[in-house]
Parts: sequence; C-alpha cells; structure tokens
Amino acid sequence: MPLCRPSTQEVWDQVRARFDNSLTATDTPTTWNEACFLREFQQGKNIIDAAAQIAPRLEILALSSLSNAMSNSKHTWVWGFDSKAQSVKYLTSKAGEGADGTIIFRSIIPSDTDESSIKETYTESPTCHLPPCVNPPTATGPFVEALVLRAPPRTTMHGTSGPMQFNKYIKLWSQLQGVKTAVQALTSNEAVSLWPDGFGIELAKTACYIRESGWDGAKVPFLPEQAGVDLNALTDVASYIKSVDWSSVLNR
Repeated sequence: MPLCRPSTQEVWDQVRARFDNSLTATDTPTTWNEACFLREFQQGKNIIDAAAQIAPRLEILALSSLSNAMSNSKHTWVWGFDSKAQSVKYLTSKAGEGADGTIIFRSIIPSDTDESSIKETYTESPTCHLPPCVNPPTATGPFVEALVLRAPPRTTMHGTSGPMQFNKYIKLWSQLQGVKTAVQALTSNEAVSLWPDGFGIELAKTACYIRESGWDGAKVPFLPEQAGVDLNALTDVASYIKSVDWSSVLNR
C-alpha cells in the first residue's frame, strides 16, 4: 500500500541527498555516546527534512521512535531513546499543522546478541516493565496499515507483537536450542565496570529508566490490537528464535 502519492523513491532520493550532512561546530560531542546521539538525531532530521520537501503531496509519514527520557531530568545518558524522541519533537516543530498527518510507532527489535548469549547479563529486575518484542519484517507493514486506515492522526502506537521478560526469553531460547543457560542480573556499578568507556553507564542508565518508566515512558500505550492488528498473524518470539542461525553463539 503506497504511503504517499508521489513515489516513495522520491522521498528516499531526498534522504540520500541530506544523509551525509556533517555535524556543526556547535554540536561537538564530549563522549562517543553523545556523538552517536547527535548523529542519529541528525539522521532523523534528514528524513523529516526530506519529507518536508514534498510535503504538499505527502499523505502519510510513519516514523518509528522511542519514549523521551529527556522529559524526566532524573534520567541522563539514555541516548538511544533520546535521539529518536528528539526527532519526533523536531517533526512536530517542523510540520506545524501538517503534523496532523503524522503517525509514530515504537518498537524493540529482537537481537541475536545479548539476549541470545549462553550467559545472559542485564541490569534490570526480571519483574520490571516487560520488554515489547517484535519482528519488524513481518510487523511493520500491518502496524502502519492499521495506523493509516484505523487510527486517528497523531496516534502513537506501542509497536509490539507481545511482551516477554528477558529471563523467560532466555528460558525459551535454551529450551528450543537444547542447551543450559544462566541468567545474571547486574547492578549499575557492575555494568559500568564490565563495559567501560561510556557503554556500561549508558546501558545502566537506560535500564534504570526502563525499570521506572517502561518502554512507553509510563504512558498508557495504544496497542496494535486496538487498531485491529491480528497478533496471531505476526511472528511470535518462539518462531523468531527458530528462524535464526545461532551457530555463532552455540559454537563459541
């Protein structure tokens, strides 16, 4: 289903023309974490600016994002969330009244790295806000279709095919792979010691934010099924695990 009356290619031609914009002198980062934040934020702005070039003919702009940790000054270093959320803020300021035609959905992509490790480590309580799982290749289309056809403008969908605790994910993974696993919960200080150079502190701070506010920023989420998405038609966690080649994990 086309999302805009001009060609989608026209949008991406605009994106590619802007994608290599360099950071300005005033955007000089102090850490690599901040550098990544600035780069991802710039990429988000590039996409929005590209869409603005054909705004009179653009019917729908669907943007994937995460909740805004910056809205709560208690949490810092949550760069991965903030870079995406700042893109949404930029979209709102850029679009003005045109923002009525925008749609945003949030999701988390299944990973074949940390969650699949034989020894899983994480910095959040197993009873915290459940991580939303989704397989983008099979879910993005139904999510966007539902938002376009069956949801009002400015709807923010919590894009997930179902939540699952990390420890249950590991248990399911181990059962399907026929191996034994162990789960190790880390404190924030342990995470900082284990992963130096800023990665550990960002991971720990992000986990603290998620533990308190969840992936949706402590807001009541609008779920795909509320827009008529058939969750049974999406890839569930077990099917995803079965579809992945885990040999690099199992053989190390």
